[in-house]
Amino acid sequence: MGIIFLIGIASDSLAAWRGYWSFEGPGLIGLKIGLLPIEEYTLFLITPFWGIVFYKSLHKNKEK
Repeated sequence: MGIIFLIGIASDSLAAWRGYWSFEGPGLIGLKIGLLPIEEYTLFLITPFWGIVFYKSLHKNKEK
């Protein structure tokens, strides 16, 4: 999860810095760390977690 988090944050920060996209306007919370809003950090924390949960649930159901 940590590797996916770091890669996601680095790629999003690079894309925002290069001007490929921006996070202007009011966000849900409105706080930013660097170029990215807080919501972007939570996205990269939650997505791998739910991917692992989904994979484990499929694997568990396959054993039955």
